[in-house]
Amino acid sequence: MNGHIVKTAAGASLLAIGLAVATVSVVGARDSNPEGSRPTGCERVGDGSFYEDNPVYRDPVLTEWPKASPRIQGLDSARLNRGAEQVARKDSALSLLVVRRGKLVMERYFHGAGPQGSANVHSSSKSILRILAGIAIDAGYKVGGRPLSLDTRVAEVLPEYFVGNEPGKRDIKLRDLVEMSAGLDWREDETEEQIQTKDDWTAAILGRRLGSRQPGESFLYNTGLTHLLAVVLTRVTGESLWDFAQDHLFGPLGISPEHWGRDPQGICSGGYNLYLTPRELARFGELLLRKGVWNGRRIVSASTIADARRKIWRDPGEGNWYGQLFRVNTIKGVEVFYAEGHGGQFVYLLPDEDIALVLTAATAAPYGDDYYDAQAYVEKYLIPAITDRI
Repeated sequence: MNGHIVKTAAGASLLAIGLAVATVSVVGARDSNPEGSRPTGCERVGDGSFYEDNPVYRDPVLTEWPKASPRIQGLDSARLNRGAEQVARKDSALSLLVVRRGKLVMERYFHGAGPQGSANVHSSSKSILRILAGIAIDAGYKVGGRPLSLDTRVAEVLPEYFVGNEPGKRDIKLRDLVEMSAGLDWREDETEEQIQTKDDWTAAILGRRLGSRQPGESFLYNTGLTHLLAVVLTRVTGESLWDFAQDHLFGPLGISPEHWGRDPQGICSGGYNLYLTPRELARFGELLLRKGVWNGRRIVSASTIADARRKIWRDPGEGNWYGQLFRVNTIKGVEVFYAEGHGGQFVYLLPDEDIALVLTAATAAPYGDDYYDAQAYVEKYLIPAITDRI
């Protein structure tokens, strides 16, 4: 997971109760997200850095969820609550949601947060990008007369960026982008600072030299690759990633981001700077548990989701597997796959148990690395809370 440094936003302490409990600054609806309006595209904010500041916007629309008691859905509420108490100990904690069999059975907000708070989900948006790529592939877009697929070469879509470039780079496929195996030299949380000084981020990313391994030969976490994927999808579909996502994913799910960053060319940020509420993240997770179907409508193919959750590369740094812009693990004998973002943004999915877990945390300074890890909640509280395991 990228651990990029974030800039300061306001925070405060509730000293009256003797605890340094952080409140969350909210960008005023009047200033950046007027009541009753919806954002209309990707925007650049701040100083144009690769990673933006991290305020919390307010979504004027409360995303609805059907609710049920944990007991009715086969979960021990006492154990879930004990876990929630542990999450609350982290000053950065914003939310904890548990959905089982399509019903919201637990919803907790911490330190002044609420269900309409829309925060930067950071690298969890990489998983959303993978689904958008699957939707584009399902739709049958063509590249050079052939259907778009994970075996499509980036050079076929963006040929102008490969003129005079290293020949081996022409072998980079979309598959290498979603599996983090393109072979480009990259030091996560450092190289981005070099990229943001360039006028064309796409050229700067593809201008990185190939390492000792060729495309497809090894895993290296690289946020630049997801930005390349965003550029590819924008070129192939002929519309902004914002519009494509709104038409084919967000709109059908009944959600809409409050903000999505962009690069100097106007391309929506690929894999970062996307703002959603916890309930919206839960809807995304529920779509995956339903194998791509929402309210009877096929949004993305089941095969896309199955491919995304395959164990492809072992990531020793994280102690788990990497699939296709999703992380994959086995916890207490239960298969899980999940979206994970900097500073504690998680969408954990337990398909065999029909459970989605959402955890979010503040990442404005002084936060960023001190968050409650969702895996601990899954292992210590969520799985043990299941009273009707098959």
